[in-house]
Amino acid sequence: MKYFRMTLLLFLTVGIAFAAAPVKLSVKLGGQTQHSPYRAETGFGWAADGKISYSLTERVDLGFDIAYDHMMLSEDTVILEWDWPYWDERYIDWLLTGASQEEVDSISTVLEYWRPDSSYHGVFQPQQWLNEIRLTLSLGYDLPLGDKLSVFGNIGGGMSIYNRRLKVVEDWMKVFTWEWDSIAVANETLSQDELDNYSIFMDLYDSDPETYLLDTTNSVYKITYDYFAQVTHFAPDKKGVKFYFTPSLGLRYAIAKDIDIECAYQGVFYFNVGDGATKEQFPIRSKSMIWLGLTFKY
Repeated sequence: MKYFRMTLLLFLTVGIAFAAAPVKLSVKLGGQTQHSPYRAETGFGWAADGKISYSLTERVDLGFDIAYDHMMLSEDTVILEWDWPYWDERYIDWLLTGASQEEVDSISTVLEYWRPDSSYHGVFQPQQWLNEIRLTLSLGYDLPLGDKLSVFGNIGGGMSIYNRRLKVVEDWMKVFTWEWDSIAVANETLSQDELDNYSIFMDLYDSDPETYLLDTTNSVYKITYDYFAQVTHFAPDKKGVKFYFTPSLGLRYAIAKDIDIECAYQGVFYFNVGDGATKEQFPIRSKSMIWLGLTFKY
C-alpha cells in the first residue's frame, strides 16, 4: 500500500506538471494476447489507452499513460486453483454427499458430473477474465524518416491495478421416463392418477413428438424426454497491484499539421510472478499488444 500511494502521487504530480506545459495527447485502441502459457493456457482481449507527453528535447518525450485492459483467459484448472470455499466445501459436497477431497478435485478439473444412475448430467464451463487499469511512465524517442513518416520507441514502467474474475456456467440435463402397461390402458384398469398422467403425456407427445419420445415395444407405452437447465455461479474476485516493465516500437504518419496516426507494438513484462501466493493470484507473466491511434500536438 505504501508503494501504491507513492506511485500514484508521482503520477498525479507528473500529470499536473504536464497540464502547464506544451503537450501531445494520444488516444489508442488495441488488441492483446498472452506471450506463452503460464497459469492460463491462452489469453486474448482488447485495450484502450490515453497518453499525455511532454517534449524534453526535439526528439525525446516524457510520457504518462492510463490504459484499461480486458483479457479473457482459458485455464482448465482454474476452479481448483481459485480456492473457492463455497464450491469446495458446500456446493460440490451437496452434489457428492460425503465426497472425498479427491472426488471434489476431480469434478473441478474434469468439469463434468454424471449421477450414478445417469439421470443427471452436468457440464461445467469456467469463464475467467482479467481487468487492469495500468499507469505507466515512459521515455520516448522519435526518429524522422521523411517529412511525414517517423519511427518511435518507448521504454517505461508502471503498475497495474488488476481485478481477476471467474464465473462458472453449468449446463444440466435430466432424463425423465414414464411407463404404462398398454394392456391396462386398453382395459381401462389404470388408477385415476395413472390415467391423468397418461392423458397429459400423450397430449405432449402429440404436440411435440421430437421432444417427447414414445416407445411402444413389449406391450409398454414409454415416454422419455430430456430436461435442460443452466445455472451460473460467480466466485469472489482476486484483486491486487502488479508492477511491470514495458518497451514499445511503432510508426507515425502525419495526416495533418497537428495530427499523427500511429501503429505500434508494445510488450508488457510483469515483475514477481512465479512463486507463493503471487503465482496463484496473477495468471500471466507477459503479453503483447498492438495499438492503433491518433496523436494530437499542441
